[in-house]
Amino acid sequence: MTRRIAALLTLLALLFTAVACGDDDGSPGEGATETTAGDGTETGSEDEAESGIDPEGVVRIGYDLVSEAKGGFTLNPKESLTNVGDLGVYQWIYGALMRRTPDGELVPDLAERAEVVDANTIEVVLRDGLEYSDGTPMTAEEVAASIGSNLEDPESPAFNADFHALDSIEVVDETTFRFNIPDGTAPSWFDDFIASVETVPVRQDNDFTAPVGAGPMTVAEFRPEQALVLEKNPTYWDAESIQVGGAELVHAAGAQAVSGALRAGQIDFGSIDSTQIDAVRGSHEIATRASRDRIITLPMCKTVVPLDDARVRRALSMAIDRDAINDAIYSGTAIPAATQWPPTHPLYLDGIEEEVAFDPDGARDLLAEAGHAEGLTFDFMVLDVLGMGDVAQIIQQQWADVGVTVNLVNATNFVQDFWIDKRAPMAIIPLMSDPLAQWVGDAVFNHCPREDPVMEDLAAQTQAISQDSDEAVAIWAEIQQHMIDEGLGIFVLFQPSIVAYDAEHLGGEVAEGSFFIPLPDLWNLHVKA
Repeated sequence: MTRRIAALLTLLALLFTAVACGDDDGSPGEGATETTAGDGTETGSEDEAESGIDPEGVVRIGYDLVSEAKGGFTLNPKESLTNVGDLGVYQWIYGALMRRTPDGELVPDLAERAEVVDANTIEVVLRDGLEYSDGTPMTAEEVAASIGSNLEDPESPAFNADFHALDSIEVVDETTFRFNIPDGTAPSWFDDFIASVETVPVRQDNDFTAPVGAGPMTVAEFRPEQALVLEKNPTYWDAESIQVGGAELVHAAGAQAVSGALRAGQIDFGSIDSTQIDAVRGSHEIATRASRDRIITLPMCKTVVPLDDARVRRALSMAIDRDAINDAIYSGTAIPAATQWPPTHPLYLDGIEEEVAFDPDGARDLLAEAGHAEGLTFDFMVLDVLGMGDVAQIIQQQWADVGVTVNLVNATNFVQDFWIDKRAPMAIIPLMSDPLAQWVGDAVFNHCPREDPVMEDLAAQTQAISQDSDEAVAIWAEIQQHMIDEGLGIFVLFQPSIVAYDAEHLGGEVAEGSFFIPLPDLWNLHVKA
């Protein structure tokens, strides 16, 4: 639990940083560095110019290179204080066994294939002829030693606690090794870690001022807290798919700073939030999509009055007008949430949104049935980041319309105040890193644990299968229906992941890796000639 609390504290701090940095006028925050990149007019051949692609072109990206919330930016994954924030940088430099595309699909990278052999075993076969950026060969023995070394410190906040279900790594031959996971959770371990920072292959003899890796980029220059200059790695196994000559990460922390750097022409790409859309619209293209991680949810204590009654919990969900919140706060860019999964996700239960549709009359009926015809009152704690304070005020007004009074309480230390000291029976948060942690297990996120044999059994079944399987679809359908019937979770919106980019400079499918990876999809991006 200590590891989970530490990881969550880091993640919450990241969110505070994401909205707190940058000057009021939207200009780049302190430390932003103005850089220049070639326009490609003298570097491309005639054929390349006709194709519209500059193969030597550099993409400039706004990125937090100070990262106070993460304990500082580092090129050594083991020294990171979070296992999510800089994953994209690490995969660009060191490579990955497998990687996730922007739509969430797992695709092989350094591994030619990786598969679950049985409930206790995962086999990985590396591609033949892999090389590090210095030209030396990459072997299965080296990769296994790298990943195995991450098990040495079980308390490290850099790596997820569940990673330690891995017991050992067996090297079979020069390109093959096996993960041994004796507790029978190999399928879910595969889902969680085969493309995560825990399995990024980092050579043990690295100098992390100019590290050697096997990814698509190499470090040309690192100016701490200012810029990280990357060049295309010609030894990368799939170098032909990388159509840029390099990338330059320029320090810009927070949506306002990124917006200012975009408008000043200092960067070509950056992650913003809904408050900055109007500032960059017109001069830059905007791309949005739902992120499962970034879901507004209302964790609650389901063992105390009045939230111990499923009718009350269901009524509260029915009394939320999600579309109104979306329009008022997110300019319609968010997606209403009925369960943990967005409607585009394979595990989403079709039609479930109808059961949490806005129905104030139905909510009043359920409250009356539960003995609260005259109304009820309770405290509601707010983690006031990413617009949660504004969302909470709208929910407060909507609930007042059905006779529910909530006292909004701002948290000074959310993890301590809500999950540990339990100063309020319900709260609002903008993220959910584990789709079941609020309802099962002994993790701190399970606010006021209650006995629920049905949920515990279904959750256990998910650990023994892959999310990509037909069995997972069936089990998650049961989970979602059970949660709706019992009112176990109240979900509000999937906040949008929003990026802005210079369409005159960048081409291809310009998309963000994920909410926690504020980098473009390198495999579908190019700089225009």
